[in-house]
Amino acid sequence: MKEQSEWAGTKLLGHTAYIYHYHTSPEAREIVKKVSNSLYSWMYPDLPEDLSFYKNGKPWLVNTAHEEQSFIFSEDKSEIDKIMNIKGLKIRL
Repeated sequence: MKEQSEWAGTKLLGHTAYIYHYHTSPEAREIVKKVSNSLYSWMYPDLPEDLSFYKNGKPWLVNTAHEEQSFIFSEDKSEIDKIMNIKGLKIRL
């Protein structure tokens, strides 16, 4: 847990928030899938706000739940192709 005024997708003006950082694992994946079926339901007070994922120390999937916006940052063409072909996923380029 770190007290921060800025994190992926968010910059607070004049105040801070407690940001929780976790390592991913198969068990963590199952917990995430079990407690919610939408990235946009990750909002305070029920869940930690703005669930996002980092890869190699850089933002990979950035979620701003209250605005219902998510961004994926990848330079891996095969990964982008897989994401683009997820059935039901709404994508704006």
